[in-house]
Amino acid sequence: MKVIYMGTPLFSLAPLKALKDHGFDIAMLITQPDRRRGRKMQITYSELKTYALENDIEVFQPEDVNSPDSIEKIKNTEADVIVVASYGQIIKEEILYMKKYHSVNIHASLLPKYRGAAPVQAAIINEDEVTGITLMKMAKGLDTGNILMTREIAIADDDKSDTLTMKLSNLGAEMIVEYLSGLDALDEGSPQDDAKSSYVKMIKKEDAFIDFSESASKIEHIIRAMQPWPVAFTTYKGENMKIFKADIVKASSDADAGTILNVNDEGILVKCKDDGIIISEVQMPNKKRMKVSDYIRGNKIEIGERLGDR
Repeated sequence: MKVIYMGTPLFSLAPLKALKDHGFDIAMLITQPDRRRGRKMQITYSELKTYALENDIEVFQPEDVNSPDSIEKIKNTEADVIVVASYGQIIKEEILYMKKYHSVNIHASLLPKYRGAAPVQAAIINEDEVTGITLMKMAKGLDTGNILMTREIAIADDDKSDTLTMKLSNLGAEMIVEYLSGLDALDEGSPQDDAKSSYVKMIKKEDAFIDFSESASKIEHIIRAMQPWPVAFTTYKGENMKIFKADIVKASSDADAGTILNVNDEGILVKCKDDGIIISEVQMPNKKRMKVSDYIRGNKIEIGERLGDR
């Protein structure tokens, strides 16, 4: 079976590798144009593009996948199916139905829950115990197509967005190989229950600001969900403090939410809506990411100060 594969971030890599390793003919990789990254703003290839080039897969990087030239190129590329995994552009129906088996999307949630751009972060933030992968027949609308296959995975207590994303990527790889290997006729799938649908928007930097009036559990989940980007943060004496690790603890106090109750080698104990959290790994402006135990050896964090005041 010949496949046109569309994807961009690291989530997309494991399914592409699995298809290649299991004998599928990857006719072309369509991925987003190269971007400038890092402090030096140098153009660097994504892991996906690097893999494709190393394996003699044609790479196509249109600014607009729906442009006439792009549509013509996809049309003229022989393939049986288009597989999409977090590509990053809305794709016109003309493309979705262009090939024999149409287009299959690997989506990182149990649809119709968490349609949209940030399903992995949403599952952690909302303290879900499970999430999963949905293989969906692509159609007009945002993740509204018929469901072809679903599979669940447990969310571990220490999962961050990056670790959970990789678990889901590997699960998606297994599923797409299994699904396409057994495909001998067009599968229409099963309609989603729109009444049970929910949508999640793309994560922005401001979404990572910690509101200590939330429960300790909610805050700890947000901290994990915001890694590796944009990283949860608060303010200490007007300066941003990035937070990489925190644990929930019992904290009996009448202090306002956000108040620092104690500071020691275990971390910074902060009052939340109910209990507290101990922040154990931070990064202050012009400093490296470090454990609080290391930071307080040369810097002072004052008990009684309130985090989050701007």
